[in-house]
Amino acid sequence: MSNTILFILGLLFSTWFALTGWFWVYLVNLFYSYPAAILAIICWLLIRADKKKRNIIIPAITGIGLLISLSVLTYLLITN
Repeated sequence: MSNTILFILGLLFSTWFALTGWFWVYLVNLFYSYPAAILAIICWLLIRADKKKRNIIIPAITGIGLLISLSVLTYLLITN
């Protein structure tokens, strides 16, 4: 697969994770969000050898999604 296609897939997966990472109802997050994050990181690992500036976007968005997800989980555990 070309690196452009892998970049677009990684960007879509990381964006999906960032947008759905806060959704912790009945542990749906583990089945819908975290697999997308894993796929985004796999796509990033496959294309990071290009050394292009655009490749930093995928782990940045995935990191933001992880921060949001864990923050919401911590909030829910403290308040419930």
